[in-house]
Amino acid sequence: MSGPRPYQPSDHPLPEKEPLQFEAHLTGAPEEVVQLVNNIKEVGEQFLYHWKTFPIILPPPVNATAPSHTSVANTDIPYITGGGGEGCCTLARRQHRPNNLRDLFVAPSFDELDAVAVDSSGEPRRLTGKQLESLRERGEFEVPSLNFAGQTHKWRLSGLLQKGCERSRAALLDDLALALRFVLVTARARLTSHFFSLAQAAKSLLTGAVKLLDILIGVPSLQAHNLEGKLREERCRYLVAELVCRSEFEDSLESLCGFVRRQLRRATTEKFEVEREACHPPVPIPYLFLTPKGCELDLRLFSRDIMRRALPVLVTVLERETRGWFLHFRERLISELRAQKLPDDEIEREVNQAVMREYLQRVYSSILGNAELQALGEGIPQLLVQQAQSVVLMYRAVENMQCKLRKTKETLRQRMLYTHPILSRIGPWMREKLRTAEERFIEECQWSA
Repeated sequence: MSGPRPYQPSDHPLPEKEPLQFEAHLTGAPEEVVQLVNNIKEVGEQFLYHWKTFPIILPPPVNATAPSHTSVANTDIPYITGGGGEGCCTLARRQHRPNNLRDLFVAPSFDELDAVAVDSSGEPRRLTGKQLESLRERGEFEVPSLNFAGQTHKWRLSGLLQKGCERSRAALLDDLALALRFVLVTARARLTSHFFSLAQAAKSLLTGAVKLLDILIGVPSLQAHNLEGKLREERCRYLVAELVCRSEFEDSLESLCGFVRRQLRRATTEKFEVEREACHPPVPIPYLFLTPKGCELDLRLFSRDIMRRALPVLVTVLERETRGWFLHFRERLISELRAQKLPDDEIEREVNQAVMREYLQRVYSSILGNAELQALGEGIPQLLVQQAQSVVLMYRAVENMQCKLRKTKETLRQRMLYTHPILSRIGPWMREKLRTAEERFIEECQWSA
């Protein structure tokens, strides 16, 4: 005798996907807009989709009842009654009372502490060997939940009854670290600290004595004003001290020097804003120089007029090179790296680096082939590309050194935690060691970026 076939999800068809199709009406639009919209449309049709068919298969009913011709009382509680048909089972035919929805879905009890503490006979549950071992080690034990699989209830005993060897050791190390902190940090700070120490007191006494002498007989005071600005000026003067102007620009250099002399003489007799007039000098400024070894140094990127005209073109190039290739390139790289079974963090790093390299190459090619930038002067696109490459290399070197510094500090911290279990619990001591290691790292690697 064949019975009804059991319910199997595999007997029903699976959902089917269908790519989306977009219609773009771009009559009369510029060529750039048409190209941009077509690229977006192509990417959308490649990656976006909707469900062509999505069959929803309902599971068998939770409760099947026989047809009931008895009128149900009109109450506020909803009821489930069976549908028509003669194929109902005997148990269903014997059931005449409809079921309450509240009886079908009963929420589990969240307050089960009393239930997990006793066994099936109502007696207090004895601790297992694993729970006793946890009690000896940490002063706590766990009991699995009855209603929630994989969850546990944790009981922690009072420290007066049972503290556990691990918690006792941690408390001992914390107390020893606190005692050592008074000796190594607080006591030493009272001797040599920059605040509230014997050394600071002696320094303050000496300063007070000097001021008393200054009041009585006077003491010479030497103070350098605007020291940072003077150092910056000397550094700039040192960088350009050996540069020689090219022969075809010597007349411009002489005119510029004469203009500066006249402005200096004028500043002694008249009041005017030097910075405003210096921004737009009436004489041309030479930007091509030679080093003592004969190497040509092109400083035309310091020309405000050139950069003012080049900036809108550069912004347009940077915006244009972000369109039409990013999604395809990124998805292809992710697929290739996932095929190599690489971890997600490494995939993210490799994809970001590859995307940045591709973007920079596209930007460099566009700058070198741009007619507007070439019209600004011979070699201006090459100068812009070289400047961009130098900035990228500088930021990449700084990022590499920062990453190396973080790894060095983390390695030192882990070693300190292992070799000095007590001293490593003293926060100021650890910070001082890490700061010393950072200063040593910077001193050793300041020229190796």
